[in-house]
Amino acid sequence: MSTEQAPSPGLGRTLAVQVADRLARRVLVGVNWTLVEGPDGCGLAQTPARDGAGCHPLGEAGSYAGRGLKALAELVESHNRFEAAIGWAAINAHFNHRDLTGPATNGLDLLAQTDGPGRSVVVGRFPDLERSLPGALVIEREPREGEYPESAAAELLPGASRVGITASALFNGSAERLIALARGARIALIGPSTPLAPQLHDLGIAILAGMVVDRADEAARVVAEAGAVKALKRCGRFVALVR
Repeated sequence: MSTEQAPSPGLGRTLAVQVADRLARRVLVGVNWTLVEGPDGCGLAQTPARDGAGCHPLGEAGSYAGRGLKALAELVESHNRFEAAIGWAAINAHFNHRDLTGPATNGLDLLAQTDGPGRSVVVGRFPDLERSLPGALVIEREPREGEYPESAAAELLPGASRVGITASALFNGSAERLIALARGARIALIGPSTPLAPQLHDLGIAILAGMVVDRADEAARVVAEAGAVKALKRCGRFVALVR
């Protein structure tokens, strides 16, 4: 799911203040993904579309690597969405560290284990959705046949039992509204750029299904060469934190 609204930094600010102020070794803004490498791991964030609102050339390009991770994380509040993506990637470089362990179970499969009479709703388009959550209703900005537009969230999320939200909702500013609408459901935040931060459990997100990068150099090459999720998978492992 994507949108042109300005990012809402509330969740990002909550996480940024907890990032350790350690050196950022590498910063890459690729066509599809943004990467920040810290001393303990790499963080990923989805790069916003170049022609989107708030996307401007970075006047300080060449200076981001070598800054502290905390200073980079605070860029989640930047009005330049490329800088905000660097901020989210820095947050993930802190939380999605190489030593983190957890089940590699698909976030949608974990969500499917939730009982309840309400519907299943997924914000964003995921592969193998019908296998994991048969009959789930899909909300997308550009809906295909059988899917729903963003405006349907206010109607479909309240009363749902299971809600999956793409991690890109963090970056485009819609996550907090979606979480509020889905209150009472079991919520999963899903995608390689999901912050594996237990603090998010306290905000109503029961399942955090993200990625830990184990091979930083390989991930950096994939990002620099406009790779997508399929190529990133070989650079690390998926990890889920469940409450």
